Amino acid sequence: MVATAFDAAGNQALDTISITIIGHMRWCWQNPNEGSMQTSAIVADDGAEEVVMSYCWEDFNFYSVRAGNGAVKCTAATRYPYYDFTGHPGLANGHIIVGGNDGELYALTLGSLQKAWQWPDKSPEDSLTCIEWGAPAFNGADIYIGHDDESLYKFTDAGSRGIRVAAYGVAASVVDAPVIGADGSVYFGSDSGYLVKIDANLTAPVWRVHLTRDGEVYGPIIGDDGTVYCGTDTCRLHAVNPNGTVKWTATLDGVGMRPALGRSALFVGTDLGTAYSIDPRTGSINWQKSLVHGSGFYTTPIVAANDYVYVSDYDDVLYCLSQADGTLIWVCDCESYLPGGGRSRGMRRPRPMQLTEYDPNPSITSTGDIIVVGYNALYCVNGHKDGPLDGTAAWPKWQKDRSNTGKR
Repeated sequence: MVATAFDAAGNQALDTISITIIGHMRWCWQNPNEGSMQTSAIVADDGAEEVVMSYCWEDFNFYSVRAGNGAVKCTAATRYPYYDFTGHPGLANGHIIVGGNDGELYALTLGSLQKAWQWPDKSPEDSLTCIEWGAPAFNGADIYIGHDDESLYKFTDAGSRGIRVAAYGVAASVVDAPVIGADGSVYFGSDSGYLVKIDANLTAPVWRVHLTRDGEVYGPIIGDDGTVYCGTDTCRLHAVNPNGTVKWTATLDGVGMRPALGRSALFVGTDLGTAYSIDPRTGSINWQKSLVHGSGFYTTPIVAANDYVYVSDYDDVLYCLSQADGTLIWVCDCESYLPGGGRSRGMRRPRPMQLTEYDPNPSITSTGDIIVVGYNALYCVNGHKDGPLDGTAAWPKWQKDRSNTGKR
C-alpha cells in the first residue's frame, strides 16, 4: 500500500510512504488461461534474484516467477508436446528435479530452466509410458524418488546426465515423498500401511513398521534425534523410534496428513480443519484450534522464526497462529483477492494421496512472505519480515527447506 499526504488546501505532498499490511496479498499470479501452479513450490535464489518455481497444468509449462512481483522470468516444457510435469519438484546441485507423465525424469537448470538431462531419454514410442514420478529427496548428488511402477529409484546427478543407480520394488505405491536421515538411510510411506527404512543403496529394508491396515502412510519427517513422525489415513499421528519401534501414537479429530517440526513442538492440521501443536517427546496435545468448517488442512504447516506458524486450508485461506498457544494472529482469504472474489472450488474433493496427486504445499520467501499454491492462482501474502523459515527448527516445512531437499 502507498500512502499519499495532502495539505489543508488539497495539495499533494511530494513524499509518499509505502506501508506493508501484514497478512494481505502482495501479488497473485495466473497464466493467460487463468490457470494456477499445481505442484509444491520451490523458492530459491537463482543467482540473480529470488524466484518461485512450480508447474502449471493448464498450459503445460514449468514456471520461474519473480518472488518480488510475480512476473514470469522463464518457462520450460516437457520433451513431447502436451505432456505434463506431474511430480512435485525439488532443487539440489543447481538442478530442479521433476517428473513428467511422458515417463521421463527431468533435470532443469536453475536460472534458465534449460534441460540439463532427462532419463531414460528414449524415443517417443518407448518413452511415452504415462507412468509418473513422485517427489525427490536428495543426499548430495544422489536422488531418491518414487515411481508409479511401485518402485523407489536412486539416481546420481552427474551434471550433464542422470545415472540410474538402483531401484527397490516396494510391491505397493510409494506415498508422498521419501526423506533421508543423517546417516543416509531413506524413509518412505506406502499405501499398504507401512513406514519403511531402507539403506542408502536400496539393497533391502532395515525395518518395516505396520502403522495402519491397508491404508496410506504419508508425510514422514525426521527429528534431530532420528525419530520419524508421519500421518496415516486413520486419524492417527505416529512417532517411530530410529530402531523401528513405535514411540507414541496420537489420535486427532481427523486425518492429519503432513506434520512439521519446530524447535519444541510438532504442528499438523487435519482434514476437519483443526490445527494441533503436539509434544514430540510424548505425543500429548499442547493445544488444538478449530479454524475452518466444511474445509480442511491437507498440506504441511510452515514454522517461522518469529514463533508463528502458518497453515493453509483447502479453500486457500492462510492462517497465522502463535506457536506457543495457538492464538490466531491474522487470516488471509487468498481467493477473495481474485476478480469476483474467487470461491470456485467449493465442490472440489480431496485428491488421492499417492505419488503426485496431493495438494501442493505452501512455501516462504527469505523475507518472510508466504507462497500459497492455490487452486485458481499462485499467491504471495505479505508476511513478517522478522519471520522467515525457522532455520533452527528440526523440519519446518514440507521436505524440510525451501528447496524441498528432504534431507535431515
